[in-house]
Amino acid sequence: MTILRDFVSPLRQEPKKQATLRFETPSGKQAQMDWAYVGKYLVNGSLQDIYAFVMILGYSRMKYIEFTINMNLETLMKCHMNAFSYFNGMPEQILYENMKTVVIKHSPVEIRFNRKFEDFLAYYGIVPKACCPRHPQTKGKVERTVKYLKNNFFQRKHEPTPHALNEDVRTWLDQVANKKINQTTNESPFQRFEQEQKFLQVWGVNLYFLLHIGKREKSVVIVLYPTVVNDILFLIVMQGKRSKLKKH
Repeated sequence: MTILRDFVSPLRQEPKKQATLRFETPSGKQAQMDWAYVGKYLVNGSLQDIYAFVMILGYSRMKYIEFTINMNLETLMKCHMNAFSYFNGMPEQILYENMKTVVIKHSPVEIRFNRKFEDFLAYYGIVPKACCPRHPQTKGKVERTVKYLKNNFFQRKHEPTPHALNEDVRTWLDQVANKKINQTTNESPFQRFEQEQKFLQVWGVNLYFLLHIGKREKSVVIVLYPTVVNDILFLIVMQGKRSKLKKH
C-alpha cells in the first residue's frame, strides 16, 4: 500500500483555487465608498480617533480621500459633496458596505436604505447600492485603496493632526495615488479619468444639499454648504434667517 500511495501521490491534482471575479463597470457608472479607521491624532490638544472617508470611481480608479473625526450622517454627506467637487462630477450609482448610516436593513428579500441619505443621493441623481453580505470581493477596489493608503501614505511623515493629514493626502492623491499605473487597467487613474469624466453627471448644477443640523426651540437650524454660482458666496440659512458671506 505504501508503494502504491507513493506512486499515485504525484498524479493527484492540487485542488484548484477559486478565481476571484473582478467587477468592472463602464465609465461613469459606479463608485465604491467605505470608511477606514486610521488611528488617534491630535484634535484641539487631545488625542482623538480619526477616520478616512474613501471613494473610488470604478472605471478609472480615480480616488478621493478625506480624514474626519467621526463617521456620522452629516459628515458622510459632506464628504460625498467634497468628493463630487474633487471629481467635478458624479457617478450613476455608489456601492456601499452595510454601514448603519446608509443601510438600515439588508436581507435576502429586502434592502432598505436610510431615508435621509437616500434623499441626499436622489437630490444629485445617484442610486445607492449595497454590497452582498459576506461577499467582500464586490467592493474590492475600495478595500485595495484602503490597504494602499495604510501601506503607502501612512509610511510617510505627517504632522499628527487631521488638518495636516488632509493637506498631505490631497498632495498624495494628485502626485502619487492617482498617477500610479493600475495593474488591471495598465493605465493611471488620471489617464482613465480623462475618458470617464465625460460620462459623469455634471457637478455644480444643483446647490449644495441642505443639511439639517438641529433644532433650537421651534427653529430649525440648516446650513447650505458652499457652492460657486457666478463666483458668489456662501449661502447660509439659520433659524429662518438668510445671510450671505463673502467667498474667501
